[in-house]
Amino acid sequence: MFNKDRKVCIVAHKRDGAENFLAKVKEFINDRPRWLGCDETQSGLYVKNQSQSKITLTNGSEARAFASSSDSLRSFTPTFLIMDECAFIPNASTLWTAASPSLATGGKALFISTPKGQDPLFYQTYKQALKGESDFFITYIRWWRDDRYNRGVKWVKGEEIISGDITEEEMFKLYRDGYKPSSPWFETQRKAANYDKRKIAQEYEINFLGSSSTVIETEVLEKIRINYVLSLDNISTDSSYKKIHYFRPPNPESSYIMGIDVSSGNGEDYSSIGIIDSETFEICAEYYDKVTPDYLGMVACYMGRMYNESLAVVDIQGGYGTTTIKEMEDSSYINIYKTTKRNRSLRNSEETEISGFLITTSNRPKIIENFRTMIRKNEFIVESPRLLSELETFIYKESGKAEHMKGYHDDIVMSYMMILYVLNTDYTTVKQENSKMKKMLSALVNSNGIKRFDRNWMYADNYLFDKNPNNKALEEINVKENKFKIPKHGFIC
Repeated sequence: MFNKDRKVCIVAHKRDGAENFLAKVKEFINDRPRWLGCDETQSGLYVKNQSQSKITLTNGSEARAFASSSDSLRSFTPTFLIMDECAFIPNASTLWTAASPSLATGGKALFISTPKGQDPLFYQTYKQALKGESDFFITYIRWWRDDRYNRGVKWVKGEEIISGDITEEEMFKLYRDGYKPSSPWFETQRKAANYDKRKIAQEYEINFLGSSSTVIETEVLEKIRINYVLSLDNISTDSSYKKIHYFRPPNPESSYIMGIDVSSGNGEDYSSIGIIDSETFEICAEYYDKVTPDYLGMVACYMGRMYNESLAVVDIQGGYGTTTIKEMEDSSYINIYKTTKRNRSLRNSEETEISGFLITTSNRPKIIENFRTMIRKNEFIVESPRLLSELETFIYKESGKAEHMKGYHDDIVMSYMMILYVLNTDYTTVKQENSKMKKMLSALVNSNGIKRFDRNWMYADNYLFDKNPNNKALEEINVKENKFKIPKHGFIC
């Protein structure tokens, strides 16, 4: 209505669905106030030509309705693509691939749907938007916000029931506090669905999973998404490593622990790093990208030194972690967690220490159960969109083993699982290592009198790093009798 020569494409699973959508658009245009949609000359805007599958406006814009056939967009180049019930369109990915080039230069796209499991386009787009990896934004439409369906609504939490006149603001507060809505209309829908929990969760509760197969219960995940997960606007990124997300700045008085899950860098899996405060269990920073083990070691040194030489818990299952550890040790990073390993081939079953954290068939269930318990008890708060996204597809398989769904990942999940397990089972060692590291750092002073790891400056080998977020101007620091200008959060070699 407000732009000339725009081409809107409406796609649905069947043509009559797309035509019904188009009929609503036409009805809106015809029933609008006359002053709405006029151009600068105040000339009228109306539907010039129309059929069941096409309308053309007097400003040159048009909208067409298509069925979801593979060649439906062959003769039409849209500037705005709408996919109605996107998750139910069998070849939605193919249509999206065909339309993407024409939208890349300033076009728009809108996917509307109730969830249908982990479909290849709608769910994947939702996941990417949740993690900030696409240009899409998520809008949730709840049945209990619609006056047609929420008459007689009541909110239930255990045996507690709240009913009566409830404002929309109060409804959202109850929803965030864990209450579930119900109404005569909703109960009718539940009965029609034969009380199928999975169907109800997907059709009426905007739940992609809708079953108890997830390691973290669906209700808990929903509560996390509503109350705790931060939007990308509240998460800062790093100027050097774009894939690093910062949740909290480093505190010189705090100690930190860093979990590192390592992949080959050329397969399907990602490498990830998570850092939490060892006292409060709060997420402070994380990294997630498809990189080689040695490159991951460089990133780990960068992040670990920023957070007071964090104790690094590196996964060495599969062998890739040993390369990451070597890179860190070559960079003089010494605060690396060691696993005690019993060598049964030797006499008296001697114990040896190896750098890294070894996940075995015996400790893996304990690691996962510890993680579940801490989340359920709110001892560990999930604020990371990346972590929530992976938890939604981290399930118990038919074999009983907990791992990611086929086609998805659990890399950032494993990073935090290792951290929390080490903190809960080897807390004394963690505190001793962090205390020992603090003493070492405070004692290291270079020839110019600058502490190697000062509160505001970190000096390691030939690197000087400014930790002071308030230091906006360039500073001159004398390092080894040479003067360098150090920019904020910058390295100089």
